[in-house]
Amino acid sequence: MFSWSPSARIGPEDHVLPWHLLRPASEIVPVQHEEARPGRPHPGEGPQLLCAACGQPVTTPEAAIAVAGGHVHTFFNPAGFAFTIGCFDAAPGASAAGLPTLEHTWFPGCAWSYVLCCRCHAHLGWLFQGRGLRFFGLVLDRLRARP
Repeated sequence: MFSWSPSARIGPEDHVLPWHLLRPASEIVPVQHEEARPGRPHPGEGPQLLCAACGQPVTTPEAAIAVAGGHVHTFFNPAGFAFTIGCFDAAPGASAAGLPTLEHTWFPGCAWSYVLCCRCHAHLGWLFQGRGLRFFGLVLDRLRARP
């Protein structure tokens, strides 16, 4: 947990979120997911991608999708920090937080909200919604594989 002191420095590893977009933990809402598609394992079956911070199952490799021409994208936020994300159509171990916004979106026409781990609330990426799309852009180095 980040605590402030006059000598504290905020870096990209601190994952500080703008206060006006945060909700109290009691208001973090689990994202509603579709039932497993035919031919895909149900959550908890098969290989999983876990939260690197706490080990909570977040998604599966089978949920990987291509958006805007690819599954993996590298983007810079307005502060200049780079994020390499993977696109997924489901992330049952994650919750959306904050009000969706189109400001500084990486996918034109898609509003984004923060995505947090359901267990430890670590920032895992973003939920993008719009133009008939709904997908998770998860920061790949904040996930680890479990066979």
